[in-house]
Amino acid sequence: MACLVGLLLALILSPNPFDGKTRGMFYHNSHIAWCITSYACIHEAGHMEDMERNWISHTHIFQVAVTNVGNNSAEWNEIFSKFSGENKYEEIYADLYFLRLENPNLIPLELEMFYIDP
Repeated sequence: MACLVGLLLALILSPNPFDGKTRGMFYHNSHIAWCITSYACIHEAGHMEDMERNWISHTHIFQVAVTNVGNNSAEWNEIFSKFSGENKYEEIYADLYFLRLENPNLIPLELEMFYIDP
């Protein structure tokens, strides 16, 4: 019963999945994810991997590596600048997870070590 109440609260308090913008969501506390596009499903799987690996996106070494890649490449800097807020590095990790699966040759060498081989 407590799990059902938790799930209902998570759904009520989370972004509206039918707002036309949200394509997926990963609930940290329940480890439940939902998605409606293949991109969103892989992105949410990236959040799951990040969590399972003790939140690599929260580590200083990952954040410094992202900053260094952004500082050394105008293209990556523009991509990374689209992320902000307290979950910035979690979102970057999840998007790079998607990219790593879709086209691993595009991942900067400095960031490859943070991902498990597909």
